[in-house]
Amino acid sequence: MKVFRIILPGIVFLLPAVAAAQGAPQTLGELATLVVKLISAATVVLIAFAIVVYFYGIFYNMSTFTEGSPEKLRAYFFWGIIALFIMVSIWGILSLLSQTVFNGNPPGTING
Repeated sequence: MKVFRIILPGIVFLLPAVAAAQGAPQTLGELATLVVKLISAATVVLIAFAIVVYFYGIFYNMSTFTEGSPEKLRAYFFWGIIALFIMVSIWGILSLLSQTVFNGNPPGTING
């Protein structure tokens, strides 16, 4: 039940991106555009959530700092930075992929 409470708001938040008042994708290019948009939107949400959790952890651990916990605090900071780096890297890879697949134009733009 806890997992359901965590996942449901994310699904509700991303549901308009899926619906977008449009029909189903008709071509492979439209399907690829939809998938890239969904993953990009989910990545932005995950990055924002990770930043909030990271700063919450910083403030929480700094307020409960004891003599025996510097290693724990250092490990928390290190892995938090690594996780944020990986998420931003995925976002960049998706951007690179969408610009490569769609001839230098991000999805949703018009060739001119």
